[in-house]
Amino acid sequence: MNDEDINSLQNDAEWDFEAAERKRAPRGCGNRAIVAVGFQSEEFALVTAAARDRDQPVSQFIRQAALDKAHAIR
Repeated sequence: MNDEDINSLQNDAEWDFEAAERKRAPRGCGNRAIVAVGFQSEEFALVTAAARDRDQPVSQFIRQAALDKAHAIR
């Protein structure tokens, strides 16, 4: 993954914030929520490569990217 790929992932214009759905954590799951996210094949390949470059599981990479983005805009 190169800098251009990373910049593309960090570009707000690439995200569809209007289509995002707010969800509450299901009862009985403790303090955790499980979220399903759909990716186009090329997007998933990009995310997978970035996770691999950082020696992280894809789920951990996505979680950290989402938290980083949320902290940046709050």
